[in-house]
Amino acid sequence: MKVAFLFGAGADSLFDLSCGNDFASKVVGINGNLYDDAIKQFYAEMNDKENFYPKYESGVNISKEKYYKEALKKKWITEKREVNYKKDFEDSLQDEYSDMLKRNKGELDSLALEFPNYMGIMDGIFHTMIYPKALGPRYFWRTITYYWRAYLYLNDYSGNEHSTIWYMKNPFLAYKEMERRAEECKRKDSYYSILRKYSDICTGIITTNYTPYAEVISELNDNIAYIHGSFDWFESARDLTVLNTKEMIDNKSFDDYFPFIFLQSGVKPIVHPIQIQEWSKALKYLDNADSIIIVGYRANCDDNHINSTIKYYMMKGKIVYYFEYKDTSSDNNGNVLENEKDVRNRFRISDKEEGFNYVQINRDTALQVFEDTIKILAK
Repeated sequence: MKVAFLFGAGADSLFDLSCGNDFASKVVGINGNLYDDAIKQFYAEMNDKENFYPKYESGVNISKEKYYKEALKKKWITEKREVNYKKDFEDSLQDEYSDMLKRNKGELDSLALEFPNYMGIMDGIFHTMIYPKALGPRYFWRTITYYWRAYLYLNDYSGNEHSTIWYMKNPFLAYKEMERRAEECKRKDSYYSILRKYSDICTGIITTNYTPYAEVISELNDNIAYIHGSFDWFESARDLTVLNTKEMIDNKSFDDYFPFIFLQSGVKPIVHPIQIQEWSKALKYLDNADSIIIVGYRANCDDNHINSTIKYYMMKGKIVYYFEYKDTSSDNNGNVLENEKDVRNRFRISDKEEGFNYVQINRDTALQVFEDTIKILAK
């Protein structure tokens, strides 16, 4: 029995990395702007010889009201509530938002925690990278800043030997630091350390994470697909080039880069051959597998390109094991049938379709259940 593994942010959260609402709110600036001065300095010191970039603009955050409304929108879409027209949808959202605001602001915070969402904000401003001076300098810098915040908050170089701006200007050494941290985590129990023991049945790892943890800890270096980009890759809006950090050492003119990663968005365009290559690897892993194990991946609507792929392979006869975290204190923790129905809805899989196995886990049982499942499949 051969198995392909799909890992999302929940798998990396075992290493105390920012994820979920904490990560989303930091990216859009709700929880402070720790790294914005470094980002501004980075672009102020670059050599824009072609005069491509507009002057850097601060104030690229969104309001809490906008963030809450985006979370509410995602909740409605996830629950597939019935509406007839767009205006009905917008009016219903506004009414529910107003009611929640009157009742208790804590209710909105809980909503944002469960449905962190900024995909609508990103989708509407991607195009400014084509020609930032003409299409909107403010939104262009908002986009670039979001990418850098994601990179810096997940890596958190504060307290290290060098400054944040030093790591931004030395991406190869910065990535080596990430690999060093991942190497230290090899001794820690994780999904990746377990997988190291069962490499013979693994066709490959598919990950939506940008970090090297899965690659370094599992030691499956040649069998991993970074389908949402990697912190080892950077791109230039000015000349559409994508380089890895080692290639950047010898390319001094490549100084206007930002991380080549895909943030939360309903539209994830294939913008460079490197992404097509990663998806080609992912499809090969799925083609060669009998089963697919999914961990730490929420199957949100902004990842429908992945959801549709998983459904496609399930329809071809692959057996899917979907692991979902549920807090033991949650009111609906015990309602497994309702939780499975919710997940099936996200994949657009009906209750009658076989081959989908919903596995409910919590922090205490997750790793053991994961290994037990692999052992059964390995027989």
